[in-house]
Order: sequence, then C-alpha cells, then structure tokens
Amino acid sequence: MLRREGLVHTPQQLAYLGDAVWSLHVRCKYLSPPKNFAAYRTAAERHVSAARQSSYLDLLLASGWRLRPEESRLVRWAQREMSDPRFRPKYSAAGGQLGAYRKATAFEALIGHLSLEDQPRLQQLLELLEPHMAKHDEQTDSSRQ
Repeated sequence: MLRREGLVHTPQQLAYLGDAVWSLHVRCKYLSPPKNFAAYRTAAERHVSAARQSSYLDLLLASGWRLRPEESRLVRWAQREMSDPRFRPKYSAAGGQLGAYRKATAFEALIGHLSLEDQPRLQQLLELLEPHMAKHDEQTDSSRQ
C-alpha cells in the first residue's frame, strides 16, 4: 500500500481514481470541435478500454519514460493484485483478456498515484501520450472510410 499523509491507498483505489482522471482527460480532449453526444462518446471510448489503456502503458514504457522506483513497484503491484481470484469476474468483462486488464489496471493506478503525488509529472505523462492518441484516432478514422 502507498502511504500519503497517513492515508493508505491500495492499487485498486489508485486505479479507481486513475480511471476517473484518465477518462476526464480523454473527455476534455474531445470537447472541441463541438460534436453530437454519440460522437463524443465514440471518441472517448477509443481510449478508455482495457486493451487501449494496456497499449498506452506499453507505449509509455517503450518511449523511454522512466518509472521512478515507487512507480515501478506500484505498476508491478497493481498487475499482481489483479491476478487475485476475487477479481476474476472483471476479466470476463474485459473480453477475457487477462493480460490487457492487468496492464490497464496498472496504467490507471499509475495515473491515480501521480494525480495525488505529482501533478507536473502526471501532465508530462499525459502530454507524452497525446501523439499516440492522435495516431490511434487517425487509424480508426481512416479504417472507417
């Protein structure tokens, strides 16, 4: 567990927070230009799935982003925690993709941790992922045409 001002946060708590922070970031990104509600939802859903979040963790690490020791421990811990049998129903909800779900949880936990502990570093992480989000949007849009 990570301690902050006497509080203890589990990987699940940090992932819960990180999911909200990531979702808010993605939703804010797609507010302009104005769209209809379905287009907002479709644009945001591209980036909040377990498979996509898992790929963002991979991209982040492949980009040269260096996890600090506590971040590295958190990522490993979050992935390991999601192998707990109590979370098995979640795996089937993620299409049976256990590995993707575990990585997505680690990605969310990292974002949750940074949102509490290091806002400037969180902003750097989000900015680093922006080009990858745009590239995914382009690929998705071109495949629909």
